[in-house]
Amino acid sequence: MRIPALARGGAIVGGTWVIGGGSASTRWLGIWCATLCWAGLESAPVLAGELAYGGGYSLAYDNNITRVPTDPIAEFTQTLFGGFGYEERTADLNMRLVTQVERRNYLRNTYVEEKAYYVNGSALWTISPQKLTWILDDYASQIPISYATVDTPTNRTNANGLNTGPDLTLRLNPVDAAIVGARYGRLDIQGPGDNERYSAYVRGLHQISPNTNVSLNYLTTRVNFQDSETFSNYSLDAWFLRYQLLPSPSGMTVEAGTARIQQERLETPPPGRYGRFVLFYPITREATLSASLERQYSDAAIELLGGVTSAAQQPPAASKVSITAVSGPFYGKRGDLGFDYGGARFQVIARGFVRSVDYLQSDQSYEERNTHLECNWFSGPARIRAYLDSVKRTFLDFFQEDRNRAAGVVFGYRVNRFMGLSVEGSRLDGSSTATQNNFVDRRVSFALSFSTGSLYPAATRR
Repeated sequence: MRIPALARGGAIVGGTWVIGGGSASTRWLGIWCATLCWAGLESAPVLAGELAYGGGYSLAYDNNITRVPTDPIAEFTQTLFGGFGYEERTADLNMRLVTQVERRNYLRNTYVEEKAYYVNGSALWTISPQKLTWILDDYASQIPISYATVDTPTNRTNANGLNTGPDLTLRLNPVDAAIVGARYGRLDIQGPGDNERYSAYVRGLHQISPNTNVSLNYLTTRVNFQDSETFSNYSLDAWFLRYQLLPSPSGMTVEAGTARIQQERLETPPPGRYGRFVLFYPITREATLSASLERQYSDAAIELLGGVTSAAQQPPAASKVSITAVSGPFYGKRGDLGFDYGGARFQVIARGFVRSVDYLQSDQSYEERNTHLECNWFSGPARIRAYLDSVKRTFLDFFQEDRNRAAGVVFGYRVNRFMGLSVEGSRLDGSSTATQNNFVDRRVSFALSFSTGSLYPAATRR
């Protein structure tokens, strides 16, 4: 279980603007609509919030959309999309919400027509300043069913993660406080694996300086699956010490402790080490270095909620949610390294991570190496983006090693304040010890979009 889920987490927005959701994704849209109305009518005047909306049309051509080694099938994919973004920052409420809906039509009927939904929402309600707050996080998207087969529409499913609950701060003196929190969470997957979770934590915090604190933490979580015959319910208890240096301008978090997981009807593994190190360091005004190391229990719900953009913070640099539909717990180790340079007309993003995932209730364990390189050039209304993604994945429960690469160039042009267009050419290829996973897919796409503001940048996200 990723321990920081109970805190105000970081934010990750997927590299692809909208993928999936289905019924699992729309389950909680009503909650966000009610929260949005409440924010505008009860918490503050409507003018306190910022709203942007947009939509558009795209057409893509793949010369091997089924991604097979022989007899490729070419296909045109026509997509209509629309959505909105909303942000509010007041004394009582910090809120960010982005939603989008797609309708995809495969013109040669290689796959059936589908609808896709995306939701990334976070709200922090301050009920009593410095005493009582309530959070609501929700992330809905489409995720791979299995990494062991190629990425096609039939190997994706809709998933939605929800996390909500209160935090109560009891101030003992000017530098010491006890913090108690509780969470209710859900994971809804279109397929097996739906579950509910109940968590509570206690934290003793000591403020060393305005930007530095140390805390002793205890977390307990109970996860109940809807299909408890296929999946084993489990509980997790974790104890860890945290040192935190808030960005000023650099930031660092160090956590160390132990965690114990207990499974019903299955063998209980020995206690596992819990450790986490996060560093954010601005080298210059334009360049930033980031690094992280972690080893901990986690699962699909916590990984999915890692994609939430925190309402309490400005959105950090984008990163991908690395997750499949295997919803049981796993013990993971991961190391990340990133470099970002953002000038007035040129931007460079370089990121990579290594990871091992040991599932406790399935045979999908794997080791992974991932590299992402990206360059952006801006000139007035024009933008050129070049990218390269490379993934090497080795499965540990059976003999299979996959290498997948994606490289492409995107040209974007802002026609006016509201309208934009983009053209992309890319090449995707895979090589594997499983010969059915070898493929080459060349893709060309065109998108025309409109947007009323930066909260919904449809023209640049496509």
